Amino acid sequence: MKLTRRTAQVWNWLPAFRAVAEFEHLPTASKEVNLSASALSRSVKLLEEDLGVDLFAREGRQLELTTAGRRLLGATRSAMRTVEAALDQILSSESAGTVHVSAPGPYTSLFVLPALRKLREQYPDLLAHVRSAAPAQAEHLLVDGGLDIFVTDSAISRTELRVTKLSELEYSVYASDFHPLTERLDLTVEDLLEFPFVGPPESISDHFPLHLPRKLGMVVEQLHVAVQVCAQDGLLAVLPDVVARDYRGDGALVRLPIDVIPSQPLYAVSRKAAAEPKRIDLVLRAVAQTVEEVKRGIGRSTMPPARSTMRPPAYLEGSLIPPRPPAVPADLSANGKEAARRR
Repeated sequence: MKLTRRTAQVWNWLPAFRAVAEFEHLPTASKEVNLSASALSRSVKLLEEDLGVDLFAREGRQLELTTAGRRLLGATRSAMRTVEAALDQILSSESAGTVHVSAPGPYTSLFVLPALRKLREQYPDLLAHVRSAAPAQAEHLLVDGGLDIFVTDSAISRTELRVTKLSELEYSVYASDFHPLTERLDLTVEDLLEFPFVGPPESISDHFPLHLPRKLGMVVEQLHVAVQVCAQDGLLAVLPDVVARDYRGDGALVRLPIDVIPSQPLYAVSRKAAAEPKRIDLVLRAVAQTVEEVKRGIGRSTMPPARSTMRPPAYLEGSLIPPRPPAVPADLSANGKEAARRR
């Protein structure tokens, strides 16, 4: 009970502290919560005096959270989010309200948007907020309540989050249709390693075996950018087969006939709290069903798929892979071929 009374003593100051802490700027926080800057400043000062610690380091008008301030902000966010979620669950129906969803660009197009389209027809009062977030950022947003569902193929280690396995995705090495390796059907790992890849930064994995020393020609954070670079700029890429087969941009992708990447799980990450609105599970179930629908009937071929009928990308000066020379008509004589070569 003593701890409960202690918490109650500072409870009324916490919303003001959170507003100032999140912006670290009194005028901005004042506009956001519609309270005067002086009222916010007084609440924070009273909280600091009661606790006997500085929550902000102050230099002129600049505010910066101290270690104690960052710790209290995390706890305040978590507590307020739990209360807000419980109120939302009590006051809202299962099919009304907002759900914040994030996924890499291709997964958004393949799995998230079709699921939301179906739900929108059935539950018009369900409002989805779709955003982009890197895995590390998404974990923080999920814990703090800024995100409800994150679709990812990366492992999540935070124990306060719920991880739902949606499916297994097949991965392959892909090249543009003008890459030299697309002419070969007897590829080896050594052949792959002779050419540069487009790959992710160290904090993100594309699941290429770590023991194979590949060369990187470009590092990109977003999956859809890696797809474009592979199709247009002559770099190899490790891609989920469902993503490569859905590619509709300039250039063409060809699956190379070599298997070096095992299948990888696709996850949906959300919070464990029992007070979370039921509509989050509604969206989760819809995404899981869409993933299975997309995968149904898709097998893994041992040969490259038919090449895209799209026009191959124009040769860019400085490209790592030169364009193919124009074909010489078969009926030219030897002299004609020599003349054509000289031209």
